[in-house]
Amino acid sequence: MLGLDTGPNPLWLLEDLARDLDLRPGMRVLDLGSGKGATSVFLAREYGVRVVAAD
Repeated sequence: MLGLDTGPNPLWLLEDLARDLDLRPGMRVLDLGSGKGATSVFLAREYGVRVVAAD
């Protein structure tokens, strides 16, 4: 994951942001600026959401 870093670690930022969201399995999430998809995979695995990603 560190190889995908293009600034502050996107997974750490997403984990912090996700605390304020009411993510539930099956929800749809739009991941804009997804790059190589690390944040999309994280959301799908950790929260069970369906992710649409666009970079």
